[in-house]
Amino acid sequence: MVGQMLGRFAIMLSVLGGTSAARLRSLPEQRLLNAKLNASHAISQVASGQKNTPCACDANNPAWKPTMRKEPKCIFIDLGAADGNSFRAFLSNSYGPVSSCPSGGQWEAWLVEANGQFTSKLAAEQAAHPQQVHPLGSTAAYMCRGTTSFSIDPDVAHNRWGSSMKVDHGVHKVSVPLVNVIQLIAENTIEADWVMLKVDVEG
Repeated sequence: MVGQMLGRFAIMLSVLGGTSAARLRSLPEQRLLNAKLNASHAISQVASGQKNTPCACDANNPAWKPTMRKEPKCIFIDLGAADGNSFRAFLSNSYGPVSSCPSGGQWEAWLVEANGQFTSKLAAEQAAHPQQVHPLGSTAAYMCRGTTSFSIDPDVAHNRWGSSMKVDHGVHKVSVPLVNVIQLIAENTIEADWVMLKVDVEG
């Protein structure tokens, strides 16, 4: 089911200031693939000694509720949204002209950010673009739903960019819910959408 929904799926992956893009095509035999991925993930966890991950990978679930929307749009999903700077870059055509989005320039955005100090900034973006911006403040991106501890980087000068689920900065640690990115995509996109997934997280 998920594979069929991701026929036109662009990933904008920001790593160390660089950007790479890839497009995922429809995946046959999705359930078999998911089973293999889950098994592979479990094996890698054992091999690396990672026994305390917050939850197990959930790559496909019949309980997920796909959108009933028929009209295609641009869908901008920002993992590590900070104060909304990348979303504003999207609106400024840095990811391509918004006017070229399907259905006469229609779009929606999901802004995921674990650092609760940015929540009010993302709420302001929602207020400026009601029904289009969906902020997920104080929420970490992951492969399943659950909760995890999140350590806030005290480096204000660099926008607290080192905040992490894995690195303990020893100053401010909070518990945050996890959003399953696979589910987020499956429930909010259709095959005709143009989906942009920007990833800038520290793990």
